[in-house]
Amino acid sequence: MELRTLKELDVAGKQVIVRVDFNVPLDNGKVVEATKITSALPTIAYLRSQHCRIVLLTHLKLLESTAGKVDPAFSLRPVFDYLAEKMTGIRFFPQVPGTPEAVTASQTLRNGDIALFENLRFNPGEQANDPACGASLAAMGDCVVIEAFSECHRKVASMSILPTLKPSAVGLHMEKEITYLSSVMGKPKRPMVAVIGGAKISTKLPVIRSMLEHCDYVLLGGALANTILKAQGIAVGKSLIEESMVASVKDLSLTTNKLRVPIDVVMATKPEAGIPTQIVAVANVPDDQLILDIGPETLDLYNMILQTAGTIVWNGPMGYFELPEFAKGTDELTKDIAGSHAITIAGGGETLDAIHNLKLTEKFTFISTGGGAMLKFLEGKPMPGIIPLLKNS
Repeated sequence: MELRTLKELDVAGKQVIVRVDFNVPLDNGKVVEATKITSALPTIAYLRSQHCRIVLLTHLKLLESTAGKVDPAFSLRPVFDYLAEKMTGIRFFPQVPGTPEAVTASQTLRNGDIALFENLRFNPGEQANDPACGASLAAMGDCVVIEAFSECHRKVASMSILPTLKPSAVGLHMEKEITYLSSVMGKPKRPMVAVIGGAKISTKLPVIRSMLEHCDYVLLGGALANTILKAQGIAVGKSLIEESMVASVKDLSLTTNKLRVPIDVVMATKPEAGIPTQIVAVANVPDDQLILDIGPETLDLYNMILQTAGTIVWNGPMGYFELPEFAKGTDELTKDIAGSHAITIAGGGETLDAIHNLKLTEKFTFISTGGGAMLKFLEGKPMPGIIPLLKNS
């Protein structure tokens, strides 16, 4: 995969549109986790060194009821406040990208200026992948840099149309993400182990199948493993499963050495703080209990496999880790991966939360900003936000 890189793009003295993903968690109007923002800062710094005028375009996730409409509750002003503490020369523009007012406002920038425009999703043409919206966005600059790997799986105007209309390139961090994930799919250091957790098997089944082809081991946890256990006739009590997916996963054999599911679990009657818990073998879950974490024997088995690994790819927690009663599986797994000698790549919001909570970010080889995008990439399918950045496109 040959990408058009930022260093190859003639940006000196030009107005550069940078599609970033600053869709970060907020609490009381404050940014509480800034990995997506900090990952884009080297690209912004490089463009400033080239005396560019910089137009930042991003979104915050809207409620379905307000999609495509201006909603002050989802304004990017808190993100601007965070950025203003990190850099000088940045200005907030309340105009919605892709409107005539935004195009006019973008023409007022001077060399060295950084402009953060309002939430892209306030423009209905963004989510609709409207060519007219893409053309209006392109009118805000001379060239385009895409620094939003986490949005590359979405077919939206700013990702799939905008970079086709002006000279474009991939941002510095996104280039790293694609390089690392491509190495996993190409010639990884072996043994290669994928650790996949989370709630929904429906969103992760394609990547599980892909990883079974590429990896030496695939270790599963979280509620998605419950659906596979149920499909194999193993009692899971009243645990969370996706009933509609049971038939689809019946072919995933638990007798193979490659695919591993929990052999013991932590269970309780409900996911509640202070609730009594028990550890049982995976086949011994009563009808009134929920599986909420992997057990110690599973941790020992998974750690034994992880310590032999040359490459580890991790996406998704092992249980209901938001509560301390059910956090041990995810926490211990995080420590095991961080302490291994393997190349370690992790992605997904909950995965990053677990790593940050334990202050182990620096122990991982690479942290991907994308959860869904990382999974789609590992499936090996073309991605709408990457295709326009390929040299042969």
